[in-house]
Amino acid sequence: MQAWPPSPYRPGNGIDPPYLGDREEQIEAVRAFLKDARNPRNVLITGLRGVGKTVLLNHLQGEAEGLGWLVIDREFSEPDAEPLAFANALLTDVNRALRRLSLSTRLKERAANLLQRRPSRLRNTATNMA
Repeated sequence: MQAWPPSPYRPGNGIDPPYLGDREEQIEAVRAFLKDARNPRNVLITGLRGVGKTVLLNHLQGEAEGLGWLVIDREFSEPDAEPLAFANALLTDVNRALRRLSLSTRLKERAANLLQRRPSRLRNTATNMA
């Protein structure tokens, strides 16, 4: 029986580590683009399983959203390469993003956040009124 080399994959896919080692140069490059996006470009992030691609992307998503960018997150697989499936997935994601931007959604979220910050007595009163 053939012995396989140890897998570089480690459980915890996408879980933030306490430190993003050796990623500061990449993070700074994306920050600069996010602050001055006059020259848009695509970015391709590649690497072996378990090296931190998902963690880096999650971090960059937070950076972008913190600067007011709308981020649409999608993991594509082989079946998504079919044009109709790709179009449907993309339209679904854009529609979801537009709903997040809608005024009513933002107002509901702000009201919920305010309600969570209130003392529990006020929260119980508001819940009973609903």
